[in-house]
Amino acid sequence: MAIRVLPFAIVMLLMVISLTKALYRDHLRERHGVMAEQPAE
Repeated sequence: MAIRVLPFAIVMLLMVISLTKALYRDHLRERHGVMAEQPAE
């Protein structure tokens, strides 16, 4: 039973790591006053 959910658990773990990194980097950008997106010209 546990072997069947292993691929799903790995994917979920990678998604959590990715989300955590993105939120942390976004926080650093806001703290330094750097815009995440370029303004439209």
